[in-house]
Amino acid sequence: MLGRVPAVFHAGVQDVLLAAFAVAVDAWRARHGRAAAGEPVVVDVEGHGRSHRLSANVDLARTVGWFTTLYPCGWRRAR
Repeated sequence: MLGRVPAVFHAGVQDVLLAAFAVAVDAWRARHGRAAAGEPVVVDVEGHGRSHRLSANVDLARTVGWFTTLYPCGWRRAR
């Protein structure tokens, strides 16, 4: 799943894992009678904050401390 699926969907491993988690939570809700129509699956995603995409001129190699980012990510199943 982590090797071929990201390549097929042109996505990252984290994207595939988050999508699989959302599908699993939605299925669990349906089995346990907790599925509300249109209710999204929402999780907080944490990143290390040392993105290589910042800028070519930014060198974080000698920095110390936390750069952690935390952001909500949600999915709503299409009916």
